[in-house]
Formats: sequence, structure tokens, C-alpha cells
Amino acid sequence: MNETLNPRNLLRAKCNNCSKAKDVEVHENCIVLHAPAILTIQLLRFEFISSVICKKNPCSVQCHDQISLPTGEGRHFVYQHRSTVSHIGQNSTSGHYVAYKKFQGRFFRFSDDNCTEMNKVNFSSAALNGCEETNETPYILIYDRIA
Repeated sequence: MNETLNPRNLLRAKCNNCSKAKDVEVHENCIVLHAPAILTIQLLRFEFISSVICKKNPCSVQCHDQISLPTGEGRHFVYQHRSTVSHIGQNSTSGHYVAYKKFQGRFFRFSDDNCTEMNKVNFSSAALNGCEETNETPYILIYDRIA
């Protein structure tokens, strides 16, 4: 998110005051006025390369256990990771979905009718970053607002 907020240059922009064209540096701001109690983030893992062929985007994404969204008043809404839905497989026409969930200080992985308890380190690694060896990638991340 921070990369989209970097300043950028507009070449030959017209000044509203003097009507002269000049190069200007623009700063973008991102603020959240009304933050939901539960924040859901869907990563775009699949892209259509034709009307019938959909390709998986396996790129690595560094997701965080806590995220902060600015309010514009010098404060931030803070969110804590709660659960993840991940896709395992090479493409959109095959594979398997699994879910990761934190519950009462414990960490779980759900796959069909199997529920496996995990330690915190393995949970965080798998739920937030996926696993390259099994081609598992986070697809949907769910966060709870804590502040």
C-alpha cells in the first residue's frame, strides 16, 4: 500500500491560478473514514488470458499479522489477522482450498474434513505467505479491528 502513496510527477500540468503549464510533484493520500469491524482482503490470484483460459498468479505476497489504516486525523485503525483461505494447485481449473483460523489463542488448518492444530510460527508462515513447495497461495485474508 505504501508504494501507491509515493509522490509522482505530472509533466506540463496546468496551474489553476496562473494558467501556465509547469511540471509539478503530486502527493497522494489514503485515509479511511469508516473502518469496518471485519476487514476482508481478496488477493487477485487468477487472471483471464482469454474468455475460457484462467491463469493462476503465483507471485509471493508478504502479508502481515497486523495492519494499520490511517484515519486522516493522525490516528490509525489497527487490524489483527484472524483467518485465511488459500488455494493449492497450479491453476484455476484444478486444486484445493484450505482455511487457516485463529481461535482462542490456538491455531488451526482446515482441509475438507481434517482439522490440524499448528504452532504459531508455522501458522503465520502458511496463512500469511503460503508455501512455494506445494504451490499454496493466500487468496482471502480476514482481519479483526482491534483499535
